[in-house]
Amino acid sequence: MGLPPNNEASRGIEETHSPRQDARDGMSLLASRIFESTSNAIMLTDADGTIIDVNPAFEAVTGFSRAEVAGGNPRLMKSNVHDAEFFRKMWIELRTKGRWQGEVWDRRKNGEVFPKFSTISALRDEQGRITHYVAVFTDISNAKDAERLLQRLAHFDPLTELPNRTLFLDRLEQAIEHGRRAGRMTALMLLDLDRFKLVNDTLGHRAGDLLLVEAARRLRACVRNEDTVARLGGDEFTVLLHEVKGFGDAARIADKILESLALPFELDGQQATVSASIGITIWPVDGSDRDTLIRNADASMYRAKRRGRGAFRFFDASMNEETLERIQLERRLGEAQARNELDLHYQPRLDLLSGAVIGAEALLRWLHPFLGLVPPARFLPIAEESGAIVEITDWQLGTACRDAAHWARLAGSPLHVAVNLSTRQFLDPALPVRLRSALSQCPLPPGTLDLELNPAVLREAGIRAPGIVQALSDAGARVWIDGFGTGETHLAQLARLPIVGIRIDRRVVADLDRGPEALRLIRTCVAVAHSLDLIVAANGVETSSHLDVLRQAGVRQVQGISLGIPVAATEFARRWLQAPPPLDAP
Repeated sequence: MGLPPNNEASRGIEETHSPRQDARDGMSLLASRIFESTSNAIMLTDADGTIIDVNPAFEAVTGFSRAEVAGGNPRLMKSNVHDAEFFRKMWIELRTKGRWQGEVWDRRKNGEVFPKFSTISALRDEQGRITHYVAVFTDISNAKDAERLLQRLAHFDPLTELPNRTLFLDRLEQAIEHGRRAGRMTALMLLDLDRFKLVNDTLGHRAGDLLLVEAARRLRACVRNEDTVARLGGDEFTVLLHEVKGFGDAARIADKILESLALPFELDGQQATVSASIGITIWPVDGSDRDTLIRNADASMYRAKRRGRGAFRFFDASMNEETLERIQLERRLGEAQARNELDLHYQPRLDLLSGAVIGAEALLRWLHPFLGLVPPARFLPIAEESGAIVEITDWQLGTACRDAAHWARLAGSPLHVAVNLSTRQFLDPALPVRLRSALSQCPLPPGTLDLELNPAVLREAGIRAPGIVQALSDAGARVWIDGFGTGETHLAQLARLPIVGIRIDRRVVADLDRGPEALRLIRTCVAVAHSLDLIVAANGVETSSHLDVLRQAGVRQVQGISLGIPVAATEFARRWLQAPPPLDAP
């Protein structure tokens, strides 16, 4: 017989193999198998966030092996897409609710940033203390790509990759709302390609598609990055110009578009030419809401087609002829210098005591082959607005210096030449450099070139005026105040400026015939100038009586039609220097 069984040992064996324990062991084995085989990535950490284990799916998704991450921190996958506030809120929710779920951008081992949908749960012991965290996540890169594709298909034209009608309408609404807040105008253009159907019918649909793609590229090149070019369908496009200053801005872009689209298109070895008709509306002038603007732009576009195609039309009919003329004049002005259409005419200036010619004022002239003589008052504002004035300034200074140098050789003594400066010319920070360049390219005696400033130019320059005048003087020019006596130049301002003289305005001289007030004003101007050691000159002298009065008042130099009309450089030399015109250019 054997010994009776030990009851305590028997109970221990029975408890070790109890159904409850077997179930637990079975569950642990099942959990282990699920952990290893699930397609979702799993990461287990302790309460401090130290990684304890990861499953094969984690390794496949992130590229990190179990050995590389065990004992580390999840921060090794941080993408820097999210800020500290994002993670702060995540941890607050985990600790208070025990669970967080959401989209996170992480970084794979190869450095690629990817999106994942993650669920993080806190595991607690019997006392409710957090012992572990388990994160289960899925790579949603493919879903994001599909979402982006659907988004692009919903908002962009697949052929030209331009925004489609849906996105265009949304941006138009945004532009209107921004315009209301900022107080800025927005321009809307509807554009239809002329003769596009002919290209499709004769060269085929592939050629038509190529033309549309190239037309889209040219349109984008004509506008700023912040503007919108969209394809509404077929050969109809739209251009949305944000924050325009007025009709002129829109007209310049429309003219640029017409020029660009009129160039030949190369389509698989075949060439095609089209034009465009453009209708333009301006918010809020031509409509306060989206639908009104579009409807009026559409009506304007068809008016442009009826006009003969290859044109643009504003909805406001009163703006069309004036704007079109201005744009055409701007384009012709850009070509004027290259075509030698610009010229300087010189009006003599005389010493009032001796009657000798001491210099001349250079007056800009534009002789166009079809328009004839274009008045400066008509083209100079356009030159300033378009920026063409910069090149014109260089040409004007260079030509005036060369002519004055030639006259000095003919006369045997220097003659002053005066050039008027506009506000944009005066405020150009590169003007002193340009001035030095012009003076260095010809043997002009020092102090021969005069620059004249209207009081309005000084007013625009404000506190910058003395510094700019000094820089021009240092560059080799003498600076005068033109148009003096109209009340726009104050004595205190005059005293601060490093100038050599003042020129009394022609309107003041003309008033000498109307009463004694003009004479008192001229005497006051002379007294002010002499107190500051400035030379006094007068413009607009028309009669001999003017000469007598001005001489008695102390004016030193005079200029006027009665003394000599503006003439070309060669004619000026012939008349006033008693020398024949040069055989070659100076």
